[in-house]
Parts: sequence; structure tokens; C-alpha cells
Amino acid sequence: VQFLVNGVVDQRSSARPGGFDATGPQENSTYHIYPDLNVSAGVALEARWTDRTGAARSHQLTVGVGPTQPQPPQSPQPPAPPTVTGDFPTYASTGPRVAYSQMKIHQGDFSTSSNGQVIDRMDIRGNLRILHDNVTVRDTRVMMTHSYGLDIRPSGGSCPTGTLFEYIEVDGSNARDTDVAVYGEGCPWTLDRSRLHSFGASIHVVRNNTVSNSYVHSSRGETADIHRNAIEHHGGYGNKIINNTLYCEGNGCSSALALYGAVASVQDMLVQHNLLAATAGYCTYTGSVDYLKYPNGSNVRYIDNHFSTKYFPACGRAGAVEGSKAAVRGNVWQGNVWHETGQPV
Repeated sequence: VQFLVNGVVDQRSSARPGGFDATGPQENSTYHIYPDLNVSAGVALEARWTDRTGAARSHQLTVGVGPTQPQPPQSPQPPAPPTVTGDFPTYASTGPRVAYSQMKIHQGDFSTSSNGQVIDRMDIRGNLRILHDNVTVRDTRVMMTHSYGLDIRPSGGSCPTGTLFEYIEVDGSNARDTDVAVYGEGCPWTLDRSRLHSFGASIHVVRNNTVSNSYVHSSRGETADIHRNAIEHHGGYGNKIINNTLYCEGNGCSSALALYGAVASVQDMLVQHNLLAATAGYCTYTGSVDYLKYPNGSNVRYIDNHFSTKYFPACGRAGAVEGSKAAVRGNVWQGNVWHETGQPV
């Protein structure tokens, strides 16, 4: 049995083998979900399975409300385009505005303690876990050591909201190359004017996430067969990638920006005025890649981006773009150029 939360596959959820007949779920089966799947009232939960005849089956309910009939997805409304000015971010122009010597050192992981908390001028020698609403983190360095450097996941059944990271640094030098710099598990957050470097796995965006004015460099790949990107997205909606420098280099690099329709459709994604370069096959996957499970991205807007020949003449080994650039389903490809020449991509 595969479980989906608000239309997005929750990869941690599973049916316990002892919870139903081993030959397959039957009508009126009871699903047993591992306890780390956190849902709250109003969340749409769906179970999908294949019955004994090979037919695909599914059942939906809204948590705390009762069974509902499947409804067609609503077309997302595109956000107002932002104003983009200035040069592309660099390592030196992003991150904390104060010296490390002016920060308070915290040894080990750090978790928020209250709504509205401001974390300022800290040097965290571990990971940062956001558990509360309206938290602001600024002028802070996170020397991540494991799992998720910035960890914004549901606590007590609901996502923290209003999370803002600005002028921060995430350094993955002390973590494994398979650990993830930023992970929000579908929770909303904004990352602005920050630098992230020396990591293998990337920023994961899912729903209502913004990465802006930041320098992101995925440069580690010691683990064989790892697939990594500066930013990656496996399906969801409401995300903005604006005015960033996105580099991915070394073993296992898949792209600078990967919009994979792997677990859900890519919807309502704004990609505007970013500089991309990668030692991968392609510098970006557009969200409409015909060999992935959900190949039809919608309202995906690539506007005024720059593709660089920093690593290869075609940006990536095989080219700049993998996936459709067609103006269908609200998708836009406009003003995207080669960084070094200004010629259209």
C-alpha cells in the first residue's frame, strides 16, 4: 500500500505486513501506518494499492472529517512576479554579515523553543530543528553533522509556519555526502541571502518554499551512485527559485536544478533569474520529463535564467535542459540565455 498526504507520496509511510491478508488488502481492510506519519485535521490522506485481479484501487479521506470522494485538483494561481535586480550571488556576497568570532557557539543540535523566536548570531555545531511558528534565523552559521542541516518538519501533527532564514550559512563539511542541507517535508519556509556549500545532497523543496538571492554549491560525492543537485524537487506546488547561483559538480551530480515529477506532478513553480552550471548530463530538468511517473508539469515558469559554460560548453555534458519547454498547461520558457554570450537557450 502506498500512502499520499495532500497528493504527495510520504516515503516514510508503509503498511505493516501483519496488518492484513498477505495476498493483498481486502475491502474494509484496516491500514496500519508507521507512527512517524504525522497528519492533522483537514489533511487529505489517500491509500493506493493493486487488488488480486491486478486492478489499481484507491481510497481517500480527509483526516478528522471522514470519507470523501476524490476531487479534481484545483489549478494553482501563479504568484506575482518579483522584482529582480543586481548581480548573481557569490560566496562572498551571501551568508552572515558578522564574523564567526562575533557569534555565540552552540555545541550539538539546536531546536527552537517558542513561537516568534529569533535566532541571531549563533554558530551551531550541529543541525537546526524548527519546531515553532514564525521563527527567524539570521546571521548564523550551521555546521551540520548529520541527516538534515536545516530541519523544518511537522511537530505534533502540523507544520511550523512563517519560517525565515536570512543571511545564514550551511556548511556540510562535517556531514556525510548523503545528508541533506535543507529539508522541510512539505512545510513552508523561505531561505534568502544565504550560502550553502560543501555538501553532497541538496536543498529539497516540496510545497510553498522560496530560495532567493543565495549561493548554493553542491560539491561532494564520495558515495558511489549518489544522485544530487543544488536544488531538487520531486513534486508539489507553490515554490519560487529566484536570483540564485546554483552549482553542482563532481561525482553523482544530476543537475543544478532538478524538477522531477517522480512522486507527484510539478505545479506552480517559478524559476527566475538564476545562474546554473553543472558537471551533470543536464543543468536543469523542467518538470515535464516524459520518462518520469508524472511527466506533465503545469504553471512551471523559467524566466530570465542564465545557463553557464563553466563546466561544459553545453552547460551540462549532454545539454542545458532535459524536458519539455513547450508553452502548455501554463508553462513558460522566456528570456533564458547563455550566461557568457547572452544568446537564447
